[in-house]
Amino acid sequence: MKELRLLLPENLVKRIEEEAKAQGFKSVNDYLLHIIRLNVSLGDLVSRVERIEKGDLTPELKDSITSLISSIGARGVSVEDLVNKVLLRVERRVFDLINPYTSKIDELGRRIADLVERIEGLESKCASIEQQLTQLQKVGVEVKGIKERPRKSAIEILKEQKVIFESDLIKKIRNRDMFFNRLERDGAVIIQASGERIAVDPDFWSMFVRKVEDIKLRSEAEVKKRLSKVE
Repeated sequence: MKELRLLLPENLVKRIEEEAKAQGFKSVNDYLLHIIRLNVSLGDLVSRVERIEKGDLTPELKDSITSLISSIGARGVSVEDLVNKVLLRVERRVFDLINPYTSKIDELGRRIADLVERIEGLESKCASIEQQLTQLQKVGVEVKGIKERPRKSAIEILKEQKVIFESDLIKKIRNRDMFFNRLERDGAVIIQASGERIAVDPDFWSMFVRKVEDIKLRSEAEVKKRLSKVE
C-alpha cells in the first residue's frame, strides 16, 4: 500500500479522533480509510447508474434485455408493454445496485448528525467556560484592589479608636514595646497605668483635659455626666 499524508488543523484532527473512537475504530487511519472506501464505492455506483441512463449497458444487462424482448416479441406483445417491462427490469437492476449502499448512506448521515451535535455541545461548553473565566477575572481584579489598599498606621488606628489599652493587644501584637514607642514618636500620649500602658490620641487627650478643667464641681456624679463613655 502507498502512504498518503494529510496536513490538517489540530481542532479537525481532534474531532476526527473523537468520531473514530465513538464509532469503534481502532485508529484514525482505519476510520479515514473506511470513509474513503465508502465515498469511492458511492462514486462508482453513481457512474454505473449514469452509464445505464445513457444506454451504455453491461454485456450481462444487454443479454437480459435482449432475451426479454425476444420472449415478449414472440407472444405478440405491444411495444408500449415491452418498453414498460424493460424499464421495470432496468429499474429493478438499478435498485439492486443501490440497495447495498443505502444503509451506508444512512449510517454516514447519522454520524454526521452526531458529529454536528457534539460540535454544538463543545461550542456551548466553550461559551460557558469563557463566561466563567470572565467572572474569575473580575473577581481577581476586585481581590487585587482589596490587597493593594494601604494598611493603616498605628497612629491612624489610634485616631479612630481614641484610646488603645495594652491588655487588648496581648493576642494581636507580639512586640508591643515597638508599637507603643512608634505611637509615642507620632505624638500619641502614653499613660503608664497599673500593669499596662494606655495610648491616647493627642487631640482627644487635649479635649479631655479642657473638659476636666472646665468642670467646677468636683463630685463624681457631675464628672461622669459631663464626660463621654470613652473619656
